[in-house]
Amino acid sequence: MTSFVRALYSFIFGIGYFSLFLVATFVGQRDEVLGQTIVIIALALGTALVVCTQVLSLRRRRAARVQR
Repeated sequence: MTSFVRALYSFIFGIGYFSLFLVATFVGQRDEVLGQTIVIIALALGTALVVCTQVLSLRRRRAARVQR
């Protein structure tokens, strides 16, 4: 069940970022700076989310090892 939830989370995450990049593309056709700003913010937030997810996962693994 956990792998299904992770796969679903990854799929929704990917679709969300794809839609953000589509919005940035359409906005960028009218105002290039605004489109680039949207892409940069999306990449920064995505990177922060991945890093935070990895840190929390590492903490859970360490806690599970200590309990054993």
